[in-house]
Amino acid sequence: MIELKFFYPFSNFLRVTAKFDEEKAVVKTKSLTFEQEFEFRYEQVAEITYQTHVSSSRMSFSFVLLGIFSFIFAVFFNGIYARPWLLQVMRSSYGISAILVLASFIQNRYYYFLDKNKKVLMGMKVTSRNYKSIVDVIELVGMKSGNLRETAFDHPFPDSQPLFELADYDAPNYFHKCQTRFYEEEFIEFDKSMMGTSLSNYGYDQLSSEIYRLKKSSTSWDSLFWAAMVFLIILAGFYRAFDLPRIVFLSITAILVVILVIALVLKYVKREMIAFYDKHDRIVYFTWVTRANKEKVEKIIEFIQSKISAVTKK
Repeated sequence: MIELKFFYPFSNFLRVTAKFDEEKAVVKTKSLTFEQEFEFRYEQVAEITYQTHVSSSRMSFSFVLLGIFSFIFAVFFNGIYARPWLLQVMRSSYGISAILVLASFIQNRYYYFLDKNKKVLMGMKVTSRNYKSIVDVIELVGMKSGNLRETAFDHPFPDSQPLFELADYDAPNYFHKCQTRFYEEEFIEFDKSMMGTSLSNYGYDQLSSEIYRLKKSSTSWDSLFWAAMVFLIILAGFYRAFDLPRIVFLSITAILVVILVIALVLKYVKREMIAFYDKHDRIVYFTWVTRANKEKVEKIIEFIQSKISAVTKK
């Protein structure tokens, strides 16, 4: 038996214990707000995917903490400066919070077990201490599963030429880049940004015949708006806490205000997009339609619908 333990302090002190015997895995989860025990058999695992991404709970905690100290400095500035010992304590706390914010952008490695419907059965955070045990678990699951697919972004695409390829760049969304290649039997999507890297694949036989066409605004501008707002608050606290030169403070503030205005305006600009559904009514892929890719997108839609029709006739 192989036992793995995981601890996620920023997710309500979540503790996960997973025991892997010869036939199945038993997983126990416990946090301040949640407790559960479940199991899955290795035959249920159809795919193992390897990803890196930041911890959203750790990032939220660090930004909230830094925002609190920034607010305190901005509102109680005179009282803090009147007490040198309190000023040093607050500066130290602010500095630690700033380090936590920067550290929250560090990406961690994860392995995920997926079933045939792309449902996540279990995720495992990789560390230097548990890497060998995780490799042993993957070998065990691979041997017992029978027909297991492993995907990893160090070699995301096969060597064969795709029939079609789409690339989408979304700078406001943490410099997100998406590459999608369409092959004879499946399409593969490779995503990379400051928030993480992931790889996903779908066979055309997993898709429904429904193609969703609509016009909507990009949520990336909302993300940029609130990121700029948070940094503006943090900058105000930094200006108060560490006597940042006024000209520097005003210059950075002006830049952030311009970003806020641009993001506020552009978040109401609607763009054309298409989305594909799977047979469980979940959107598994979408892309923006532009003048440059419109003809290619229509050819891709026609190709996918022909593949779905071929599967349906069987």
